[in-house]
Order: sequence, then structure tokens, then C-alpha cells
Amino acid sequence: MMKTENQTSKFKKGDFVRIVDTTHDQRIPPSRMGHLVERVSATVHYSDINPVRTNVWRVYMTNGQQLNFHEMYLEHVK
Repeated sequence: MMKTENQTSKFKKGDFVRIVDTTHDQRIPPSRMGHLVERVSATVHYSDINPVRTNVWRVYMTNGQQLNFHEMYLEHVK
């Protein structure tokens, strides 16, 4: 049985997230927080005709930078 997008991802566009402490990039602000802008699409396999959605999200950080992170490095902020 194939999972739908809603079943496979616990995140959605607009969520406020924090980047986990084990992820390092000099462009991450000290707060490590940002909003999810969109899921990144890519040609994952050579047989893909069109780009497919991945588990990578574009995050608009609080310092104005837009960075891409796999959802395993994200946590929800309440």
C-alpha cells in the first residue's frame, strides 16, 4: 500500500521549526528557528520523468537566510 504525502510527513508549509543542535551551518542563526517555505522537488532517480517531492524542506530562517534541510533535522516549535 502506497502512503500519501500527508501520511509520510509530519510537517506542512508554514510550520515554525527549529533546526536540531547536531546540524551545523554557519548561516544558521543563534535561535536555530525558521518557517517552512516549501518542500524541495528533485529528480531522485534517473527514471523519473518529472521532479518528485522529497523530504527536504526550504526553511526561511529568522536571519533572512533560506536554507534546505531534511525533515529529520527539524523539530516543531510551539
